[in-house]
Amino acid sequence: MATHQDLRPAASDEPEYEIDSFELLWEQHKSKIIGGSIALVVILVVVFGWIFAVNARKSAAEAAFAAAKSPADYRAVIDQYGSSPVAGDAALLLAGSLRGEKKFDDANQVLNQFATKQPGHPFAPLAKVAVAENLALAGKTDEAVKALEAVSQSDAKSFAAPYALWLSAELNTSQGKREQALHDYRELQRSFPESVATQVAAPSAHALEAVVAPTTKPAQ
Repeated sequence: MATHQDLRPAASDEPEYEIDSFELLWEQHKSKIIGGSIALVVILVVVFGWIFAVNARKSAAEAAFAAAKSPADYRAVIDQYGSSPVAGDAALLLAGSLRGEKKFDDANQVLNQFATKQPGHPFAPLAKVAVAENLALAGKTDEAVKALEAVSQSDAKSFAAPYALWLSAELNTSQGKREQALHDYRELQRSFPESVATQVAAPSAHALEAVVAPTTKPAQ
């Protein structure tokens, strides 16, 4: 009678292999996997290198601005780090220095370059207002008023907009253009009721309203 041992298959000299799905996948796609891993490493190196370079440049720009003491120093910061936030700060300080020397055209050149190069800088609208102030100081009042009106419209959401309207009203008043000044004051009160500029301008606005209101009614 055949025993259980007799029913076992005959031993073979060839080795037995157990198929591993991961090994099979690796053999089929190892070149793609290796290539993808290398590409990922390269991307990470580039990204972290870029972040490091940006931070290093930012630190260098901030250090240069902190050490700046003269107009020449401010120009150096602007020339070397023109796209950095501190370049905008340096531009305002340089323009202020030029204004003090009554070099209004030079000051406005610096301010306009800054506002054009960094329109998203939080101080860009302030630079535009400074341009208008320089125009007024240079006796170009009509140009100054137009510049201020442009700021109040194009940068309506900035902190400089109410100040621009207030200054426009003051300039129009100084020229005897009371109706235009009153329009500016009313727009200031309507658009920026909670602003500091509105509160400071309120006495002048009320006084002008008393003078002009009998002949000029606000639009309904």
